[in-house]
Amino acid sequence: MVIAAALQKVYHPQDTLDDYEIFIQEQGPLSGIDLMVCPPSSSMYFSSFEEYLTYHRSLAKRYKCMLAPGIFCKDNYNTALLISHGGDIIHHQHQTHLSRREFIEGLKRGSELEVADTPVGKIGFMIYSDCFYPQVGRILGLQGADLIIAFYRQPAPYNKWLQLSGVWQQVQHNQFFAVEAGFNGVISSQEYEAETIIHHPLWEKGDNGCLKKIEIKQKGIIQAKLDSEKRKEIKETFPIYKYLNRTLYQKEWGKHENS
Repeated sequence: MVIAAALQKVYHPQDTLDDYEIFIQEQGPLSGIDLMVCPPSSSMYFSSFEEYLTYHRSLAKRYKCMLAPGIFCKDNYNTALLISHGGDIIHHQHQTHLSRREFIEGLKRGSELEVADTPVGKIGFMIYSDCFYPQVGRILGLQGADLIIAFYRQPAPYNKWLQLSGVWQQVQHNQFFAVEAGFNGVISSQEYEAETIIHHPLWEKGDNGCLKKIEIKQKGIIQAKLDSEKRKEIKETFPIYKYLNRTLYQKEWGKHENS
């Protein structure tokens, strides 16, 4: 049983690192968590990548959990990191699909998608626009992903169905868990709104696949137990990958050791 948590904070351009630290402290001791996902905006409280990395390494050690410290734009790549409870970087991922706005802003896209072996299973990332491309979830799923960390950002006004068409749909199509951190706040006069959600594959009639969530423009933390045994049951009941054309996938993307 894995305990995952996600933080949501509304970003304001005048916010400082002290505001971010106070917000973290307000969430309580946060003991017993295996994985904590920070808001996508977390890097905006820091003046450099080194400062951002040092702070979140310390935060992972403080709470003795793996930590995904939001998104940092480094060398024109939107980049996600996974930090171990000991403060080591154990995985990094570049955003692989860019929106028109992101192309105009001069961002670059990554060309690889990988999962990382961790003490709580295989973990991968989806960054912003990646959430809407089904091949992203399928590539990660075919590598045996157990849990996806997703960062979601879309301009206001909030559209519930747009958000569900991203990560929620990827979860149901590939039968992994996902912790989706939503971006709320204002950047360069553009407002963003999203919910932060912990997802799981459907296994009970009437279940909407959302274990916990935080509404838009709210701040706080959500925690949920990710039940691997129930996930195993649903995968055995409806083995999605059994019906895939694996030969075609291997032809297009190459053979992977977990394919």
